[in-house]
Amino acid sequence: MAADTPTSIRAFIAIEINDETRRALVGTQSLLKETGAHVAWVAPANIHGSLVFLGDVVQDLIPKVGQVLDTAAAATTPFAFDVVNVGTFGRPDSPRVIWAGVRDPAPLQALHAKVAAGLRELQIPLETREFVPHLTLGRVKSSRNRRELAQAIQTAAATSFGHVAATRVVLMRSMLRPSGSEYLMIHPANFNLEQEGNAALEDN
Repeated sequence: MAADTPTSIRAFIAIEINDETRRALVGTQSLLKETGAHVAWVAPANIHGSLVFLGDVVQDLIPKVGQVLDTAAAATTPFAFDVVNVGTFGRPDSPRVIWAGVRDPAPLQALHAKVAAGLRELQIPLETREFVPHLTLGRVKSSRNRRELAQAIQTAAATSFGHVAATRVVLMRSMLRPSGSEYLMIHPANFNLEQEGNAALEDN
């Protein structure tokens, strides 16, 4: 992982999760660890709903990224989603990334689209592949015990982890420490509660 420079920081945009869901995810991590596979497991405190990975961002752009989040959040009402299933990026028999999925990802996909549009206006390069809402649990580092890991993932595939109520989107800084990555919130952007209230009135 690249380190920060005097003029840039490593950053990403995320949705936070609650402690109950986090504990359930950590429990599945523990079961997968029993395979002895060579995986860099995400620290419990660092598990989050991935929205946009920014990579190295020029520090002068950080306030503008915050403004992009504020604009997207103002057009978004609070929403909820269930964290379910265990899957992988990469071939099933040779996974690269282990993740937990999201049931009914439409609200996250809509938020991602709003944020991505604003970031493109800042000429920040983004991944071109389709956005798949997920929570990363670990990154596979070698083929050690790969078969056992694949079998354990298949066993855990249909696990339900919890219900997350999302009320804000956050810009996070990733700092590499000797003990691993440390995440620091740079900018939280709260969703539009007033818009949610107006929608409720319209329904009545």
